[in-house]
Amino acid sequence: MAIKTVTVGPGDLIFATDNTSFASQITAARVNVGVDRGDELKVLSGESIPAEATYTYELEASALQDLSANGIVDWSWKQAGKLATFTYTPNKANGATIKGQVVVDPISVGGDVGQRATSDFTFPIVGTPTFTPGKAGS
Repeated sequence: MAIKTVTVGPGDLIFATDNTSFASQITAARVNVGVDRGDELKVLSGESIPAEATYTYELEASALQDLSANGIVDWSWKQAGKLATFTYTPNKANGATIKGQVVVDPISVGGDVGQRATSDFTFPIVGTPTFTPGKAGS
């Protein structure tokens, strides 16, 4: 099988609450998957039942702070605790997307004096997001 890779960007991160794209503010983004796997169940015969797994997902990103009205900080503070549908496209040319719902938390404000203000944030994804593969060969 040939090596395939994708570069993150140019892409998009859209929140459907008001169809807001924050792609111009995002410096890094990913959907993380966690797994909690129990123990396999062994029976007297020597056979075993595979362990059950529970998956969790989260949207993690880093953003340049925009402190203007309707900027990413203002948006996150106004949406605090609410569900927001998102679509993350790591690379538009490839076209792969991940869609789901997150619980929005207010993102941090400020940073080191004399440096560009950035915020790292993680929004928990509710349920299982939908992954749609991109173009073959990308």
